[in-house]
Amino acid sequence: MTFCKKYYILFVYKKGVYMNIGVSLPWPFISGLYTDEGSTAIKKQNHTIGTFLESLKEKGVSSIEFRHWQEEILPYAGKGFKTVSDAGFQITVHGEVEENYDSLDIIQSMPWLRAYLENASQPDGEPLVITMHPVKTRGKSIEENYRKSVSILRHLCREIENKKLPVVIAYENQRDKGFPDPAVDYKDLVSAAAEANSGSIGLCWDMGHAWSNYGRGIIAEYPVPEFIKGAIHTHIHDLYPGTDATHWPLTCGTIPIFNNVKLLKESGYKGLYNLELSPERFKGQDIMGAFSASIDILAKAYEDA
Repeated sequence: MTFCKKYYILFVYKKGVYMNIGVSLPWPFISGLYTDEGSTAIKKQNHTIGTFLESLKEKGVSSIEFRHWQEEILPYAGKGFKTVSDAGFQITVHGEVEENYDSLDIIQSMPWLRAYLENASQPDGEPLVITMHPVKTRGKSIEENYRKSVSILRHLCREIENKKLPVVIAYENQRDKGFPDPAVDYKDLVSAAAEANSGSIGLCWDMGHAWSNYGRGIIAEYPVPEFIKGAIHTHIHDLYPGTDATHWPLTCGTIPIFNNVKLLKESGYKGLYNLELSPERFKGQDIMGAFSASIDILAKAYEDA
């Protein structure tokens, strides 16, 4: 599969345009393990985490999201958090979910959290945003998975509040992959967050997931207003033209990025505009160039909204 378009500097990022841009990076790459395809793809283009962070900072990126947790990372988790924190970035984490999370201490379900608390500090005291997926167990109904997901969200919020952790949960809409998934319809996410009944939870708008679902006639073109108002985080990526392949650079030009940013901006959204790209999908091209062009497109959308 080829890159969407030949890379050009499409727009110039303007420092005067105030927006918080984040970028997701593979957790193994941040930790120097290179145990996944994304990390290997970046390494093959002669990048280290240090050089990549430096290039992102020059583009105005203010936050890094840790993506694709692996158990073997745990001994190196503190080093990764410290590297990103010391470089002056805000940190967010893409969490995982298992059915037993509503019966575990949060440090058990998120073993990396202790390393974060001991090694990182957030600019301006921002809380750590942890994006969470729902439970979508095969053989269960959507309603059963919905109820289990709400139970997990409630439990995590109680853990956060009881332990006074500087953490918030962002519950993310999903791309329909044929699972009994309770987080495809926007209204179901709004309802689940309301049932969690906590100030420690909000919503994450994954724009690529949503546009894939819309293209197949599963959901409406844009979220219901209640979803937009509840959004505290975003995952932004494109679809490869003519396919359902997600997590491509914004140079693909498939998702309505300008309209989406306008909806958020008009709602008073103050969270991160977080690019969630998968480098292994465009590894034959200049990876940093693809990130850079996507950042410029995002900044231009915000400026024009």
